[in-house]
Amino acid sequence: SSAALSADNYIIECHRAGAAGGASNGDGSITSTVSNNSVTDFSIVQYTGNGSSGATVGLGLANNPGFHIVKQNDAASTAWHIWSPGLSDNTKYLRFTSAAESTGNSEVPWKNTAPTASVMTLGNTATWLNDSGDDFTVFTWAAVEGYSAFGSYEGNASTDGAVVNTGIKPTSLFIKNIDSTVNWSSEYTAIVSYNPVTLQLRYNLTGGEAAVATADILSNGRKARDTGTPHNSAHTFTYGIWGTPAVNKSGTPAKA
Repeated sequence: SSAALSADNYIIECHRAGAAGGASNGDGSITSTVSNNSVTDFSIVQYTGNGSSGATVGLGLANNPGFHIVKQNDAASTAWHIWSPGLSDNTKYLRFTSAAESTGNSEVPWKNTAPTASVMTLGNTATWLNDSGDDFTVFTWAAVEGYSAFGSYEGNASTDGAVVNTGIKPTSLFIKNIDSTVNWSSEYTAIVSYNPVTLQLRYNLTGGEAAVATADILSNGRKARDTGTPHNSAHTFTYGIWGTPAVNKSGTPAKA
């Protein structure tokens, strides 16, 4: 109810794609409908699976994706499947669960092929990405200098922690340990505008903000300040950052 909503604080994150309804895209063997924002290089893609191993779907991006999530529309119980350049190889995927990276069943969902700016490649794994006749939605982001960055880093299990230097002052970010069973976490400067940041939300949980990790939000990225498994143990982490360009003393945007 509106009364219940007014009693709490909320964070809303919005990503704008292109024109409503999108446009037909024939770059892949499956014709898709793509709504792309050419400024932020973000696309929302709709397609219908054909059950054919190695089928491709057009994405309409200008650059290769940095974060790429797919959901079957016809089955509420089917998990999101996520590709990231931080994965150990293109046979792996993540889900919005606490699980570490996993490998597909009879066929990996990406057909062991990284998505490109033009297309994503599909296996034929049941309802995951290409069940014949079922509808799917893709949300896919490519990195834009000074606005968004995606990748991976190695934790060092030290309070003098790993630094992610992207040349961007984060507005929002996410981190996931791909080696261990641990929750996704996200940070927003709208929630905590000073250092150290000690409160995070979790993509895969319904709870409110919690003290998961300690970090500094920098003018050019993020620095871990703890040794914990969620953000800085001796494991590999995938991340995404959206924000504003770092600037030098003269106010000129500074590259990472």
